[in-house]
Amino acid sequence: MSVAVRPAAGLTLAAALLLCSLATAAPARAAQCSGADAAGGPAGARAAAVLCLTTQARSQAHRAALRGAAALKRSAALKVDSIERCGTFTHTPCGSRMWAPMARTGYARGCFSVGENLAWADPGSTPRQIVQAWLDSPQHRANLLDSRFRDTGVANRVVTLSDTGRVELWVQHFGSRC
Repeated sequence: MSVAVRPAAGLTLAAALLLCSLATAAPARAAQCSGADAAGGPAGARAAAVLCLTTQARSQAHRAALRGAAALKRSAALKVDSIERCGTFTHTPCGSRMWAPMARTGYARGCFSVGENLAWADPGSTPRQIVQAWLDSPQHRANLLDSRFRDTGVANRVVTLSDTGRVELWVQHFGSRC
């Protein structure tokens, strides 16, 4: 899902949910990102692998690399918390706006464009499988490769959701400020 907000302008919304098990996704072979093919490990190392793979995908598409933004990393973690607390896999958990966590961390204020990719996967899935699933989905790919975005943040955690059971939840936030 992506949103562009400009003073005196409307919102542009595009939503896509990735509701799948990624255990059988075929790994794409590219330059190595540490931990990209690891089925486990610390959440921070797994998130770093997703960031590295995002950079590779953007480079292959002739897009600029994204900067890691602490506010977007925190907002992604807040989204994981909200999805877990509300028990539903959605861009708008408990009826909140998609960009509410980005506003809470101070990123989405004034003139901004933001996007969000969500995924849940079996806990044994790899960061490469997550990124490949996003690249295989037109709306997720559009967010990942959107040349408007300059910043990103990733969070992931194993949670239990009522409709899916125990899964690893992934959130990647994208953004730029005017």
